[in-house]
Amino acid sequence: VLEKRGPYREGHLGLAKEMAAEGTCVSGGPFNPPGSDVPNGALFVFTTKEAAEKFAAEDPYIEGGIVTKSTISEW
Repeated sequence: VLEKRGPYREGHLGLAKEMAAEGTCVSGGPFNPPGSDVPNGALFVFTTKEAAEKFAAEDPYIEGGIVTKSTISEW
């Protein structure tokens, strides 16, 4: 994952920061298994389902195949 994400990282982080500045992304980031430096998932919190769907539709990690599965759940 780490070696594959390079070309998409700037766009991925940029989208998250843009949505945070707009107030539609409250928080987010990767999570790693205990004892590992390699992320195996991520969690983002959005203010609306539409914002979550926008992120999923525009995220370069999804478009580039870095993220191969995502779910949107109400919290």
